[in-house]
Amino acid sequence: MAKKILVVDDEEQIVCLFAEFLQKTGFETEVAFGGAKAIDIIKTDPTIDLMILDIRMPGINGVDVVRELKNINKTIPVIIISGTIGIQGELDQLRKLDCTDIFCKPVDLFVLLECINKKLKDKAPDA
Repeated sequence: MAKKILVVDDEEQIVCLFAEFLQKTGFETEVAFGGAKAIDIIKTDPTIDLMILDIRMPGINGVDVVRELKNINKTIPVIIISGTIGIQGELDQLRKLDCTDIFCKPVDLFVLLECINKKLKDKAPDA
């Protein structure tokens, strides 16, 4: 069964680009246009294997999504994608939440794919 990746960003073009690329490389995808929708999906879909997440979004930002994720399911790895990598305070908060894979937009999709495959390989099998 294909691994399922949740792609979260407030920019529809980014979400669609990542989702299409991931589907072409053999993954199943779920998309969320913003943090609130991402949290809803995390709460209701136990089949998410990994999340790709933007930091800066209106309403609920990426840091808050990660905090909520840690309360729901600590085993889902997160890869951060952001156009605002220079925001040191947010980066520090994410690192404290064990989010150390951080990419700046525009992202080389093949480098992202390598990171995804490593994260999924390193993820502990379901008990």
